[in-house]
Amino acid sequence: MRLSSPGLFDERNPNSWYFAAFLALFGAFIALFLGVANSEELLLLSLCFALSAAFVSVSNLLRLPSGVLAAWFLVYAALWLSPLVFTEPQMKRIIFGIAVVFVSLSFQGAVWLFFALLVSGLGLLLPVLSAHFDSLSILQILSDQSVRFMHAAIAFGVVCFFLRISRSQTVAIEKTLAVSLESLEQTRSRVGQMLDLIQLTREKFLGRTLAEGEIAFGESLEGATLEPTCSTDASFDELIATLRNTFSEFQIRGRASGRIAGPIRFVFFAPVAGYDEKSKIAVDLNALVIGLEACLNVAFESLPEIGARKREGVIRLSIRYGLRVIEIAIEDNGRGLIARNPEAENTINAFKEATLTWGGTFDRVARLGVGSRTSLELRIADYKRPYRTAISRPLQMVLQDADVPRA
Repeated sequence: MRLSSPGLFDERNPNSWYFAAFLALFGAFIALFLGVANSEELLLLSLCFALSAAFVSVSNLLRLPSGVLAAWFLVYAALWLSPLVFTEPQMKRIIFGIAVVFVSLSFQGAVWLFFALLVSGLGLLLPVLSAHFDSLSILQILSDQSVRFMHAAIAFGVVCFFLRISRSQTVAIEKTLAVSLESLEQTRSRVGQMLDLIQLTREKFLGRTLAEGEIAFGESLEGATLEPTCSTDASFDELIATLRNTFSEFQIRGRASGRIAGPIRFVFFAPVAGYDEKSKIAVDLNALVIGLEACLNVAFESLPEIGARKREGVIRLSIRYGLRVIEIAIEDNGRGLIARNPEAENTINAFKEATLTWGGTFDRVARLGVGSRTSLELRIADYKRPYRTAISRPLQMVLQDADVPRA
């Protein structure tokens, strides 16, 4: 893992090499004007280091191995801290502190290697850094400004190094989470496509359709009052006739009592072909009538009001014949909200429980401002349509016809 670094100490940034060249030129200035021993050699080395750093930044050789900048500065600082350079001990302690700070901000490598370099450097340079302290007490040593600077630089460098490690780990975790999130979104998209395909296949074979983007409601079964009678079988013709009569009587009673008023359309859709009218459906017709009226009441009350006791909208009752189930759906284009009719809600919840006892399913869905849909699937218990065999003549007659020679 590559450690993050400030822009001025990042070896991949050309400005960091410009800054290193500036430090080398500053060292050459010190060697020239302070008159240290071997000043000519130090001046020449500082100029060479400055030129090398400038060459790296200008020639765009930033694809060097990791840690080159820290190694470059370590070599340069080691030349200034070597015993051959007879500078003052205070100056060497300041140079050592600057080297620790620079390396801690630009080092690229393992944690143990950083501390190994720090401990080994302190051990090798201890005689040089502790010169002229033989006759002084600990308080006098700690009161020296160069010693304080060196201690503060070491502490600051260690803290900065751990902050870089923390920042690098944070960036790595963020990248991992971003990749995981992208993978999760792709998986979610694939699952959504699979669910859509499964839904289309189910609609094709079972006659089941669920509107997308809808919100289910009315899941509670508390306070149910409708008790289903024993489950019986009814033919498909009887089921259609019962639904048609219930739908018509709901309109007639509502118009007669003045409860249903306004431009309301009642649409009844029944399958016209491709179904077995004698097949047996697992349903209790009496309980179905009670539950259907409650669903129609809720659908009617969700229609928007346009005046005094007047409503406007469409209520549709549709029947779909599938491979193994019958789907009955009550739809409206109302507000898409739960109607404030506790009695009807309790009846519908009990109707859902009764549907489950028949081996079917029950769903109520709604979209705000679009409408609601209540649907139930009833299981086809038995098929009564006779099917003809694919071979219209006996096999023996077919073989005899094949043996007759042709003229």
